[in-house]
Amino acid sequence: MNNYIKSMKLRKMAHEEKITMPSRIAKMVDEALDSLPNRKLDIRRKLTYSLQLVMAMVVAIFVILPNTNSKVAYAMSEIPVIGSLAKIVTIRNYSEENGNSELNIKIPKVKNEDNSNSNANDEINENVEDITQEILQQYYSEEGKSTKLAVSIDSEVIRNDEDWFTLKLIISRTMADTEKEYKYYNLNKKEDKIMQLSDLFKNEKYKDSINEEIKKQMKSQMKSDENIIYWTDENKFKSISDDQNYYFSNNGNIVIVFDQFEVAPGYMGNPEFEILKNVYEGYLKD
Repeated sequence: MNNYIKSMKLRKMAHEEKITMPSRIAKMVDEALDSLPNRKLDIRRKLTYSLQLVMAMVVAIFVILPNTNSKVAYAMSEIPVIGSLAKIVTIRNYSEENGNSELNIKIPKVKNEDNSNSNANDEINENVEDITQEILQQYYSEEGKSTKLAVSIDSEVIRNDEDWFTLKLIISRTMADTEKEYKYYNLNKKEDKIMQLSDLFKNEKYKDSINEEIKKQMKSQMKSDENIIYWTDENKFKSISDDQNYYFSNNGNIVIVFDQFEVAPGYMGNPEFEILKNVYEGYLKD
């Protein structure tokens, strides 16, 4: 009975939600219709309506509603996983506002598409939970002491394919200034392992090549724009670390990410440097 009620609620939400079919989906429908003989106009009209209706329902249920309606997103987490359309990240929220203090935390939880167990997923979830609890304690200890206090945690899926899953945790704190911190979790799905930067390489030699390339890009950027400042001297930026923040770009290159104030003034944010594969590929593990 409860499942029936949930199903009816989802249907009602889907009918009430305003839906615009994505251009990619619409193109697929048009191509399918163009392949039909022109003389069968009645059939084409019926198929046009049927295909558009079906595709709109799919988009509404699995794409639009979970991202626009929190009630639907929560209900979707209770529905059995269906192939690659299912989300592997669910969200739990903490939100409150008290005078000059504001808290807005969205906690991601990583789950396999087939609901199978994963040690790496559990490790990510435990680490995110630990970070969240630490930040919550800091928030409540500072609440009411500052003229302005705002703390938020959000997340973004950077990559999710058959080989890799990358989750970006975004932590923002505002007191006198706003400070942002990123944490990347790069999960090798085939090995069920969170891969630190050093795990990708055979030895320490990769650091020298990547360090040299980063300094080269820093100097090039500063030369082209006087407003860009990096601390390139040895006292500020000596080397990337074994657990340096990184992710893979769409081109398959490694992108090195620094914390705010780590290699540049705060106004530079969290600098990123894309390193072409030919710089480090000789040091990669097989």
